[in-house]
Amino acid sequence: MCGINGAFFLEQSHEDVCAAVKRMNNALIHRGPDAEGYFSCEKGILGSRRLDVVDPAGSDQPLFSEDGRYALVYNGMIYNYQSLREMLRNKGHVFKTNGDGEVIIHLFEEYGVESFKDLHGMFALALYDKNKHALILARDHFGIKPLYYSKAGRGIVFSSEVRSLMKSGFVSTQVNNDALGMYFYLNYIPGEKTVFQEVRELRPGAFIKISSESETKHTLFWEWKKPLTVKENFNTVCEKVKGLLQESVNKHAIADKPVGCFLSGGLDSSSLALLLKQEKGEKAHTFTIGYEHDDYDERCYVLDCVQLHDLKNSEYVCTARDVINFLENLPEHTDVPVGDQASVSTYLVSRLASKHVTACLLAS
Repeated sequence: MCGINGAFFLEQSHEDVCAAVKRMNNALIHRGPDAEGYFSCEKGILGSRRLDVVDPAGSDQPLFSEDGRYALVYNGMIYNYQSLREMLRNKGHVFKTNGDGEVIIHLFEEYGVESFKDLHGMFALALYDKNKHALILARDHFGIKPLYYSKAGRGIVFSSEVRSLMKSGFVSTQVNNDALGMYFYLNYIPGEKTVFQEVRELRPGAFIKISSESETKHTLFWEWKKPLTVKENFNTVCEKVKGLLQESVNKHAIADKPVGCFLSGGLDSSSLALLLKQEKGEKAHTFTIGYEHDDYDERCYVLDCVQLHDLKNSEYVCTARDVINFLENLPEHTDVPVGDQASVSTYLVSRLASKHVTACLLAS
């Protein structure tokens, strides 16, 4: 994962805004330890922290359009970037990098905000238009990547994490009691609200445009619609599902760094591990969390899968002390309330995997 942040059109001095974004960016170093970058103009500044996955040497951010009009920082991965790149080259676009991020800028040059719906993947982005002095924030179709923002006077600050946002010094820590009540009732906070009164989360499949002449307004570029029911026989459905899974794994496995897979022994994660092995043509590196209590431990199923498909598996056994340590340090791991009991296991298996690979496939 990477991290992005920025501040624009604030009434504070440019020096104060730059210092604020520097503080926010430093708070995101755990999301992007490989590189940091900034874009500065008279209206504000963008910051980024990068974790290298694709094109490590050539795609440091910010990224710019050919004429320099647009500046981009973004967090995520565009899985259809290769086909989009070919299409854009045929239209005359010239690329300076081999990564997926530059595709976003060229596609925006062609189709504007309508281009966001054609990005197949996960993303949170900030794109600045130098000519119109306008900032666009956008979030992927299902909201996989986080993006938070807060209005500050006539300006706006944004970041991949709330705790980074607070480092700006422009955002109040006043608690939103209504949102907190929703969390205790639902185990999550729906919509744009967060646990903080002045902080909002950008909606999935939406963008906002901020300029000195206009108000901040959410606009959906995509909305999920229930597909039409089509009656097909079981074998046909199985083949379609298999094809879609293989296609998805193939795209997710595109990387210039090692890619692994979380493995719990269930049907979903076992299928992903096998498909990853078939795609890479070598032993897939999988990662498993076990438990001291036999009633919760499923490593026997993991072992069956590893032996059957000849996988390379690393495991870690979660103890009561691990759970206590996680809860005691919860603010360091999550900066919004989390009601998911599996977050302990997810944290531990991610920590284990990070010692061996840069990215992992996850069945959810």
